[in-house]
Amino acid sequence: MMFTSGTTGEPKGAIITHNNLLCAIDAYTQN
Repeated sequence: MMFTSGTTGEPKGAIITHNNLLCAIDAYTQN
């Protein structure tokens, strides 16, 4: 789960898409 700023300016938990999750994992494992 990633946190993005909502319209109120407060951080809100945003459900990321499956593709974004795979990209995040791929980037993490390459470090």
